[in-house]
Amino acid sequence: MIRYEKRLRPILECIGLLEHYVNQDLELKHVDSLSTEQNDDLKEWYSLIEEAGKMMEAQFPQEAYLFRNLNKQGNSSLVRAIVQTSSEEETSSDTKKTFHAIRSFYKKDPCAFLRKIVTSGKEIYKEDINEEDLPALLDEVLYEDDIKWKIWKIHSQLETYLDKIEMMISSIMQLYEKHIKVYERLLNVYLEDITYTNKTKDCFTYICDSLNVHFHEVQEVVVIPVLSDVNEITFMFNEKIHKEDKDILFVFWGIVLIRKMLHEEDNITKEQMCSTLKLLSDPSKFDILTFISHKKAYGAQIANELNLSTPTISYHMQALMNAQLVTFEKDNQRLYYHLNREYLKGFLQQVEKTLLNE
Repeated sequence: MIRYEKRLRPILECIGLLEHYVNQDLELKHVDSLSTEQNDDLKEWYSLIEEAGKMMEAQFPQEAYLFRNLNKQGNSSLVRAIVQTSSEEETSSDTKKTFHAIRSFYKKDPCAFLRKIVTSGKEIYKEDINEEDLPALLDEVLYEDDIKWKIWKIHSQLETYLDKIEMMISSIMQLYEKHIKVYERLLNVYLEDITYTNKTKDCFTYICDSLNVHFHEVQEVVVIPVLSDVNEITFMFNEKIHKEDKDILFVFWGIVLIRKMLHEEDNITKEQMCSTLKLLSDPSKFDILTFISHKKAYGAQIANELNLSTPTISYHMQALMNAQLVTFEKDNQRLYYHLNREYLKGFLQQVEKTLLNE
């Protein structure tokens, strides 16, 4: 079953603004597949990043680290790990209501945040972990010691941090609501595209076929529109208590993703070519591609082979998948990655044709 959400998740959008400000990881670019008016809306949204960041610095000057990437390669922050509980309340702009649901979640499962950190990318189920195992598992995670200390401090004082984060998000939510019309107009791009694509082929199937990724064992898919990662896609599975529990795949779907892919379907643009070449020039990403060019492998295998953390591998894989250089498949509860040979051949041929006029 595939369910397409028709609304943005305001809490996650507010977090996205602050993450982009703290990490300075977003460059405003014109999107050829959008109209002039839609690109103007994107510019207005982009300006909110600076405005949200200045609000945070004025009101909560010591808390920027909560929105910083967990490592230099990662794209996941502490606050996202805390707040993102897959609660339906995340679709509400009522901050108090949302955080009440989040607190209820943690009251039932006080170790959920820490367990999420230590099991990221690993085939470990909730039933297999005792609370007393968590400190040792945290020690094994390849983060800097000061990051590990902050993670443990948040785990130990979770209620205090939830209060602090709620105040921060409530402040940024005012900015979100002030510009709600911009968000709604950009959301319409996603709504129009899933309606158009679904007339000929299921939208999710189209994306998976385009990226050459397949989820044969997944029983349920939830597609969530995202503005903060406007033309990217992120896959996240639910935490399973038992091995036999149902697999639910959450797909965080950049709102112009389909429009961009349809526009570039038969043509690799100059921007796409330069972006992909930049990815290939990164030593870690190149090492990953080299390793999986010979055989398929799952995240922990690649991490061990290349002496990188599993979250770092996940980050690199996300970028490589968005560039269509890597495909993956789910087999026996594991995600196996492999090189997208056909796309890479076509890409290199296009580069050769462009540079050598052949």
